[in-house]
Amino acid sequence: MISNITALVSGLAVLLVVVHLTTIYLHRCVAHGGVRYHPWLESGMHIVHLILTGIKVRQWTAVHTYHHVFADKPGDPGDPHSPRFEGVWQIVFFNVYYYVKGAKDPRVWAHPFVKERLSRIPIRRIDNIGLWGPASLWIIAIMIFGFPGLLMGLTYLVPYLLLQGAVNGLAHYCGQKNFPSASGFNLRLLAFITAGEGLHNNHHARFTSPFFAHRPHEWVCESGGLTIRLLRALRLAEVVSIEPSPSCSL
Repeated sequence: MISNITALVSGLAVLLVVVHLTTIYLHRCVAHGGVRYHPWLESGMHIVHLILTGIKVRQWTAVHTYHHVFADKPGDPGDPHSPRFEGVWQIVFFNVYYYVKGAKDPRVWAHPFVKERLSRIPIRRIDNIGLWGPASLWIIAIMIFGFPGLLMGLTYLVPYLLLQGAVNGLAHYCGQKNFPSASGFNLRLLAFITAGEGLHNNHHARFTSPFFAHRPHEWVCESGGLTIRLLRALRLAEVVSIEPSPSCSL
C-alpha cells in the first residue's frame, strides 16, 4: 500500500508527463505537423497519451484546426471554444464540453483546411479505446491501492483538464502580444506550467512551428520546445518546415 504523499507525488509526475505529451505530440506533431518523431517513439507517445487522457487525435485535431481557421471569430459555427463568445470561465472549466460539441459538428469536419490536415493523420483502431483508457487505469489503481489510487488519478486529471481550459480560455482573453495581428495572448506563468502552451500569441502567429518561444527570455517557459530540441539532438525528432496556409486565419 502506498501513502497519500506518494500518491500525490506520483499523480504530479503523471501530470508532468501528460502535459508534455499533449504539447509535443498531440499539438505540435499531430495537429500542426511541425515535428516528426522516430516511428517507435511516436507510437509510444500515441499509446501513452491515449491511455492517460482518452483523447482521440483525429477528433481533437479537427476541432483544434477549425479553431485556428476562425480563432476568436464568429461564423457558422465559428470558433468552437472562444472565451470572447462563450465566456472565459466557461472555457476554463468546461473546455472538454466545447471540444466534444465541436467534434460532433459536421461543418467542422467538412472544412477544406481541416480535411487536408486530417488526410495526413492515419486512422488507428486503438483510438476506439477513448475514455476507457484512463477510466480503466483509474479503476485498476483504486483496486490495487484504494484511496491513494483515487487520489493519484485526481491529482493528474483535474489539473490537466483545468490547464487545457486555461490555455483556450485565459490565453485568448488577456496577456501580452508579440504579434498584434495574431490571435491569443502570451501568459508566461501559464506557459511555464503547460510546457510552453501559454505562449499562445506566438503560436497563433507561427502555428506550424514546433517552437513557441519567440524571444530569448521566453525559453524559460518553453520546456516543450526544449524537449523537442533534446529529442532532435538524440536523432529521435525531425523539425518539419511548413509554411502557414494562407487560407487559415491567424
